[in-house]
Amino acid sequence: MAEILPIIKQNVDKESTLYTDGFKTYDGLADFGYKKHYRIKHSDNEFALGRNHINGIENF
Repeated sequence: MAEILPIIKQNVDKESTLYTDGFKTYDGLADFGYKKHYRIKHSDNEFALGRNHINGIENF
């Protein structure tokens, strides 16, 4: 988290809605003010949950 948090803080507004996978590095984003953080848990064979779908973002 120590390496990626400064990049997130510099580029992502705290009012943004964040959609991520379950990568442990993203743990605690809410503690840093990112209250709208939703996760897709690929480890649970989950690739979409309602409106939350991140599988195609790699091709954006």
